[in-house]
Amino acid sequence: MKAVYKILIGLMYVFAAGHMLYTFMNVEGRASGEEQMWFFSGGLAMLFAGFINMIFNKVGGGFVRMVSLVTNLILLIFLIVLSVVIPEVQVIVLASVLLMTVIVNMVLSREGG
Repeated sequence: MKAVYKILIGLMYVFAAGHMLYTFMNVEGRASGEEQMWFFSGGLAMLFAGFINMIFNKVGGGFVRMVSLVTNLILLIFLIVLSVVIPEVQVIVLASVLLMTVIVNMVLSREGG
């Protein structure tokens, strides 16, 4: 199960990097600097969520478990709403990755981290 968790964390990092890099690929010239900064911050949120999950995977423990689970649940809820607002494949795939991350996180929490 820890191997699956590592893969999911890796996917979060890939999505985060892609999100942050895409910020600078403003091909159509429509996004303002403010919009680009908000878009970039979404990538940072995914990156930090990945870090929190990595810490739980390495260290475990009650507080880290709780923080990682709450982080994953909040991000999952946001992505479900975002999937309705922006029904694009990458958003739905990321929501699926987060759903699987929440499930694995809960299973690992029951097993003791």
